[in-house]
Amino acid sequence: MPLTEIAKARTCGQVRFSCIYQYPGDLNRILQMCGLKANSENLWQIDLSQSIATLTNWLHKDAAYKKEIMSHQLAKQLATSFLNEFADSESRLFTNGNWFDSGDDQSWEPFTDSVFDGGILIEGGTGNDSRHFCIWFEDED
Repeated sequence: MPLTEIAKARTCGQVRFSCIYQYPGDLNRILQMCGLKANSENLWQIDLSQSIATLTNWLHKDAAYKKEIMSHQLAKQLATSFLNEFADSESRLFTNGNWFDSGDDQSWEPFTDSVFDGGILIEGGTGNDSRHFCIWFEDED
């Protein structure tokens, strides 16, 4: 399971993972249930390739010092595997900044009290058949 591999491989900061089933899609409520700030207006909807890049960037290097945590190849493999397991072609994918851009000029909206935070919120299904998966990373300076 990619989540177990991610938890073992990312050796710094904090990793949050939440699964919420059968709860109507009020994203602010979902964010709160994931332990994040209810700022859904600050979420960026992104596509699958941007989601893979976002997770890859968070797995590959820490956010504070850009120190390598794992190889880029392993990070991308884990990111792809995670999204293949929890998202499908109908899923909506969200993040809090341009983590999918590998440039040094990052911008984001904080969803925790940590110095750096970011991740992916996956929304699938509709109404009472909705499901949400959230993987969120926090790093300190």
